[in-house]
Amino acid sequence: MRRPEPWERRQRPRIAFLRDHQRGIRESAEYLGRRPVGTMFIWLVIGIVLALPAGLHLISLNLSHVSGEWEGHTGMVVYLVPGTTDSDAENLVAELRTRAGVEIADLTSASEALAFFREAVGIAGSAAELGENPLPASIDVRMADEHLETERQALVEWLTSQEFVGEVFVEHEWLRRLAAIQNVVVRLVLAFAAMFSLTMVMVVGVTVRNAIETRLDEIEVLHSIGAPNRFMQLPFNYCGVFYGLGGGAASVLLIAVVLGWIRGPLAELSMSYGTELNLVGFDVDMIATLFVGGSFLGWLGAVFETRKRQRRLRMSE
Repeated sequence: MRRPEPWERRQRPRIAFLRDHQRGIRESAEYLGRRPVGTMFIWLVIGIVLALPAGLHLISLNLSHVSGEWEGHTGMVVYLVPGTTDSDAENLVAELRTRAGVEIADLTSASEALAFFREAVGIAGSAAELGENPLPASIDVRMADEHLETERQALVEWLTSQEFVGEVFVEHEWLRRLAAIQNVVVRLVLAFAAMFSLTMVMVVGVTVRNAIETRLDEIEVLHSIGAPNRFMQLPFNYCGVFYGLGGGAASVLLIAVVLGWIRGPLAELSMSYGTELNLVGFDVDMIATLFVGGSFLGWLGAVFETRKRQRRLRMSE
């Protein structure tokens, strides 16, 4: 049975509401300031919890960005049968250029391919030293952007039926694999975000529970004289918010450090494919999301714990 109020409740002025929040902010800041090592440790734990799904989200965004940049630039490399004469290769190129949808068809002869190979690996000397040239001639084919996948497939089937064609490598195939990897990463992001959000709520809840224990006598006195629940919960709720904000800042710092660490190897990888490194996603919107999401989850964990403590106090009456 609920105990009657010791005095009649009246509507409080707005300035009292602001003073309550000011008191809650001050008391929670003082509590965290008295425990700098423990506070920074909690911030680091929350930062790791937030950074892991955020990092996966960055991977997903950049996979989508890479796929979008290459979408519509479908090409193929046609490798000719070794021993194909230059005249036969040029006739095939001329016929290719008349096919619908073909925008570019450039021939690289076997001797040119060998010269490119020598230059790439730094081998000097003439072809006679190697004996027969082991590299085939090839044709680099680019199709117009507006042509459909069915037309591209029809061109591949026509090429494979030609006498002097040994293999057709479609550059668009890796985009399909990339899209499949992206779908896996997106699902991992959702799964990890849900699990780590729950983990963060639990971590903040346990931490706020310890803060409540340090002021349990004061809370019991306030509860016995009829202080509103909100009045007693505010400092602890702000503790949760500050834990979340600090964790958000830690996650931003961790992601920035990791990106700076891997930027060099990623730039080399991009240059090997003839493109410039252009990481997307780590911007103001993502940083704001980490801060807002962290503070919300911290507040949520604090609210769960303070309300659970209030229910125990009511049951003990």
